Amino acid sequence: MSVRASAKAVLLDMDGVLVDSTGMVEKHWSQWAERRGLDPINVLRFAHGAPSREVVARFVPAHEVAVEAAWVEGLALLPADEVALPGAHAVLTQRVLPVAVVTSATRVVARLRLTRAGLPVPAVLVGADDVARGKPNALPYLRAAQLLHVAASDCVGVEDTPAGLTSIRAAGAQPLALLTTHRPDELSDALALLADLRSLRVMPAGVDWDSVDDSL
Repeated sequence: MSVRASAKAVLLDMDGVLVDSTGMVEKHWSQWAERRGLDPINVLRFAHGAPSREVVARFVPAHEVAVEAAWVEGLALLPADEVALPGAHAVLTQRVLPVAVVTSATRVVARLRLTRAGLPVPAVLVGADDVARGKPNALPYLRAAQLLHVAASDCVGVEDTPAGLTSIRAAGAQPLALLTTHRPDELSDALALLADLRSLRVMPAGVDWDSVDDSL
């Protein structure tokens, strides 16, 4: 089988790609919006795919960012049921190409969320606290590629948000999008739109996929 994208590594976002946490994330940000007297709809416009500190910084003075971001992140540490998305376990456990998780959650939250969902934590996990700037900046994906000892241009990244896709492209990697969080028209930066990770096939020379467009 021929590959559609040559690659030496696969880089995966977590929320909305590996773990079905969209509802929980929106609940937490809505709680924070209520705490601050903000419109939840407006806050949620920025909440997906970006680190807490950068979302919070849009709405509060600089001297309050650290405390408010910690409050939001604390909600993610409370007991909760996490569910792995279809295909997540297979991609994380395949041994054909190296894999990394690149998330806007902190490392503590990411490890907890993956474990709760019954997913393995890969050796390379880049969280929001590992980089000076989070998505949509290129740094998270550049850092993951560096830790895998692969050029970012030789990586395929999988995301579910516009901010995540921008981060992948800025790093020079090849972006694929899952239709788990956003509408197709919001994910135009992707090479292809996939229903979930079951549509992705990892091979020694790269990846192939069944895109939503292919089924039309």
